[in-house]
Amino acid sequence: MIYHVAPKSHTGDLESLYAQHGEEAYELYAARWPEAGELGAVHAHYVHCYASLKDARNHAHEGKIYAIDAEAMADDYIEVETDNLEFPHPMVRDRIPAEYIKEI
Repeated sequence: MIYHVAPKSHTGDLESLYAQHGEEAYELYAARWPEAGELGAVHAHYVHCYASLKDARNHAHEGKIYAIDAEAMADDYIEVETDNLEFPHPMVRDRIPAEYIKEI
């Protein structure tokens, strides 16, 4: 399992900033994570997750936590990659379909 923190109001698929906001995503990413520099252009295309429930809980100040079935996604050829920018954590390009997520 991998985990994602989402706003309380979230429903449906988990989408990358780019899937949600198009070209504006690059500016949003740069404003939120200026230390990412040029990597923001790449990272805006990913849904960033946590490798453990403990890490997700540490970042879920407000909102909800989803458990995501990474094995089922792999069976359907949805790849989970590792991002090492701030700390090692899983990420998925573009979107995670709602069928793979369950609110904890």
